[in-house]
Amino acid sequence: SPLIATVLLMAFAVALGAIVMTWGKNYVTESTSNIERSDDKLACSFDVGADVFTTPGKKAACVDTNTNTVTFLLQNKEQRDIIKFKITYIDSLNGIDSIEYVKSVGKAEIKKLTPTFNPANIDEASIQQIILNPIITVDNQEIACVDAIDPITDIGITGQTGC
Repeated sequence: SPLIATVLLMAFAVALGAIVMTWGKNYVTESTSNIERSDDKLACSFDVGADVFTTPGKKAACVDTNTNTVTFLLQNKEQRDIIKFKITYIDSLNGIDSIEYVKSVGKAEIKKLTPTFNPANIDEASIQQIILNPIITVDNQEIACVDAIDPITDIGITGQTGC
């Protein structure tokens, strides 16, 4: 009968509408979270950039085996303050030591940094690479910016030539 067919068509239309609305809600939620992650990546790409500042005849970084520290100069060349760093040391035997170093470097500022390392994790006399990942604040959240600073490979020992 036509009445039953009309009721069935209406029920089908309502069910189809509910399915489309649920799919649309999930799509919008996923798209919004992708935009937020993109904002973080954009902030790291465009607003964060620093270089290890070297002076002629000097090493880029000097390891002090007495105090278990590394000293280097860092220049923040971009528009966002760096609030702290995730620093990873790698030695010649692939020993790894990672620390969080809390020291801010403001925009257009050059600072002397002296982070520590744990000699139980790496051979301090053979540190081959220092990887600096600056951490910034975006919308009151801390964001680690990977690859914003080239790794330091010109490393010497305090008391030797260039340090």
